Amino acid sequence: MLENYSLISILTIIACAISCAILGNLVLWKKLSFYGDAMSHSTLFGVAIGVFLEADQVMILIIFNLVFTALINLFSRQKSFAIDSVVMIFSYFFIACAVLFNENFNKNFEFEEFLFGDISQISKTHLTLISAMCALILAYIYFYLDKLLISIINSDIATVRNINQSQINFYFMILLSLMIAFAIKVTGIFLITALMIIPSACARIFSKKPLEMIIKSVIIGVCVSLFGLLIASNYKLSIAPTIIFIHCIIFFILLIIKNSRYAKI
Repeated sequence: MLENYSLISILTIIACAISCAILGNLVLWKKLSFYGDAMSHSTLFGVAIGVFLEADQVMILIIFNLVFTALINLFSRQKSFAIDSVVMIFSYFFIACAVLFNENFNKNFEFEEFLFGDISQISKTHLTLISAMCALILAYIYFYLDKLLISIINSDIATVRNINQSQINFYFMILLSLMIAFAIKVTGIFLITALMIIPSACARIFSKKPLEMIIKSVIIGVCVSLFGLLIASNYKLSIAPTIIFIHCIIFFILLIIKNSRYAKI
């Protein structure tokens, strides 16, 4: 595998898998699987703007994702629709804006590298940024995991214990926004959302405690990502679809095993 991918690329994918797996647990617990997916898809508009301005893509995506988060927080306060409906509407809106903007101002720039990523574009800068994100996410888990779980289980208890739920949720949204902005050019839209949701979903099947679920999801995410890189390298396959495919197969197998156990009981 090292013959086809640099050590920096492999380390970046590992750091990305760790970060996404941890965030994925929080996404599943908060029942916001749709949010990460919607944000990553919406970043296509940020990409289109970045191409038009010929500006640094990472900085443009950071700004765009923070604006997206602010808009969702603002519109989620209304009582007419649930937050998932608001998020998906914004997602569709920004995808449409991306396509229309690209057709008229970017001479039909190809989005493909942002859909599936381009591992050849990974540099020391990407590794540094994603490693820093990994450290921030681990720090967030260390300081806020217990408070986060209490607020998820019962917001009233969290209020009684003087837990600042708005602050915890705000930090989570910021981490999610930054992670997508830093990694999307490397991993692509589809892979980054898959790395968040599927390893956590696999770990959830056979986990009894939150910390156990986090550890198992990280192990699954890293191992499957490296195995996917190896398969893609040996058989000259696209990296992102290969990793996603293997993740999904493992999820189906684990789910079948669990259901078969219950059937025997």
